[in-house]
Amino acid sequence: MLLNISLGSVSIPIKDVFNNLTGENSSKETWDYIIINYRLPKSIAAILVGMGLSISGLLMQTLFRNSLAGSDVLGLSSGASLGVATIVLGAAFYQLVYPLFYFRLMELFWLPVWEVF
Repeated sequence: MLLNISLGSVSIPIKDVFNNLTGENSSKETWDYIIINYRLPKSIAAILVGMGLSISGLLMQTLFRNSLAGSDVLGLSSGASLGVATIVLGAAFYQLVYPLFYFRLMELFWLPVWEVF
């Protein structure tokens, strides 16, 4: 985790990262800001997501009583691929339909409110 926090577009020495995580100040104030506001939350989120994925895999294998129960076997990755393909290919259609939908919503919700005032 220390290595993950120290590497990036701004290289921060591991000693300063350790000092910052133990409550001391780093050599530069900007490093403190980068560590606390950007890199530490990213590392914590990565750890929590990894824990969640491992628990979901364990539950999936337990639920189906199959040690090989993976997302490929159950068709989950195929469904996810279909969703991504639908979004990517439907983006052009969405750009045409969204303005019409938006103005229809304004007509339904905004105009009755406008008439009250």
